[in-house]
Amino acid sequence: EEMPVNRLWRDAGGLLWGGGTTEINNLIIVRELYKERKRK
Repeated sequence: EEMPVNRLWRDAGGLLWGGGTTEINNLIIVRELYKERKRK
């Protein structure tokens, strides 16, 4: 099982190098949708 922090760093590194940006965008979108659902 991967540590969340390690995954976070890997995703951040991917963003810096121009890779894995869609995955990060998806994570942000999911988080925003989750906040919207909790608000209702």
